[in-house]
Parts: sequence; C-alpha cells; structure tokens
Amino acid sequence: MKTRTALFNMLAVLSLSAPAPAQVGATNDVVLFAKDQMVPMRDGVRLATDVYRPGNDGMPVEDRLPVLLQRTPYGKEGRGLVERARYFVERGYVVVLQDIRGRYESEGSFTKYHDFDAPDGYDTVEWIAGLPYSSDIGMFGTSYGAHTQADAAKMNPPHLKTLVLNQGGISNAWA
Repeated sequence: MKTRTALFNMLAVLSLSAPAPAQVGATNDVVLFAKDQMVPMRDGVRLATDVYRPGNDGMPVEDRLPVLLQRTPYGKEGRGLVERARYFVERGYVVVLQDIRGRYESEGSFTKYHDFDAPDGYDTVEWIAGLPYSSDIGMFGTSYGAHTQADAAKMNPPHLKTLVLNQGGISNAWA
C-alpha cells in the first residue's frame, strides 16, 4: 500500500505536465508499446527496454508526455509491473520498463549494486529525453527498483525531474 501511495504522490508532482485523460483521446483503450528496444549504454552494452504509450484508435499519441521509468532486475514483464504501467499510461503517461544489465533480455553481466548501475541509469534517462514524445522524466520503484533510481540520481542526469524511492528499512544497501 505504501508503494501505491508513493506512486500517487508522484502523479501529483508530475500532473502539471500531464494531459487530462480526455486530452489523450476519446477511445484511450489501446496501450501501445515497443518491446525489447535495445538501448545502448556508454560502453556499448544494450539494455532491453519496453515503452508503453497512450494510444487513440490504434495509433500512439504524438503529444509530448511525462515519462515514468523503472529499471529492474526482476523482469520488466512481471504482471504487477505491467499492470502499473498500464494504469499510468491510461492516465496520460509514457511508461518505460527496463531490465538492468545482465538480466533477462539485457546484455552484459549482472552484479548486484555494481558501479555500472549509475551510468546505465543516467544513459537511460538521457535516451528517454531524446524521444520526440517525452517531456518530464520521473523514476519509480521499490526495493532494487529504488536503488536504481538512487544510482541514476548520483550522476545528476539533466532531464530527471522526480524520484519516488521506496527502499524499505535498510541502512546501507551498498555495503
């Protein structure tokens, strides 16, 4: 329940840049996405990324919309994560879900809480900023999904506007 509350608080923060659902479209019954886009990182490794976008009558909305990003080691196609993505897309957000390095369809080797997590997060945020339909970018997630946000924020990507960190009761996850 705390995660849902945090996500709704993020919606309030980003709502100034989000269109009302009626602006997104009358039908708004289609959530379009690009599956397994391979996003290049600065060292050449490519990370599997799904992009969910609002649609009207089978076509993606072309307006610049706020984007919510989650980077996860648990699989970007997990039922709960996809349900949350659909929820936000139906309300006028683009949602980007990414398997972190070395997990599922992403290239590279996985190492828990490794130095490449920060630049990978930075590179992903800046890749999103280059999409013609993106505006403000926020990140969300719980547990490891929260750590990926903190890692990205350490590098201060210029287009990252909001974080919703829900890490739990740990004192130092990097130790």
